[in-house]
Amino acid sequence: MPEETSFSGHEPQYIFKCNIRTELNGKFVDLAGGGGMEPPVIAFDTGNPATNPNQIWLILGVPNKSAVLIQSLANGEYLVARGNGQRLRAQQVDWRDESAHWYIEGGDVHSGEWDWETKVKIRSSKYPDCVFDQEGGFGQGAPMLIWTDHGGPNQIFKLWKR
Repeated sequence: MPEETSFSGHEPQYIFKCNIRTELNGKFVDLAGGGGMEPPVIAFDTGNPATNPNQIWLILGVPNKSAVLIQSLANGEYLVARGNGQRLRAQQVDWRDESAHWYIEGGDVHSGEWDWETKVKIRSSKYPDCVFDQEGGFGQGAPMLIWTDHGGPNQIFKLWKR
């Protein structure tokens, strides 16, 4: 992974909070039902992502790495990768667990400067060939997966800083 700015220290550092919007159909990465649902993380549009905690994510810098953690505002859990083709999950894991480390490709989130129109891929640190992927179709509630990077619009996102 390209090394951009990284944070030193011993604990993750807050960078910003955002909505994660899919380029495919404009839906937002959503913690289904506030957690505990199956599928656990979906593409969903409630019409008001600025105030829906299920669609607000904290971006935290991992100490001494260019990777980030993506933490749910709704329940404090981190988004984790469990392997290619597996559904994206929000779980209570130690922040050092590499399954919770992500690379934002297409912009330097560590700088604190962010353009809403910047298109990015969100790549797994643990499974470097895999990225966030909105599973087939355009429907409300489509599961979010970790899938081999193919560059399609279902793997491109915008981070709407809040």
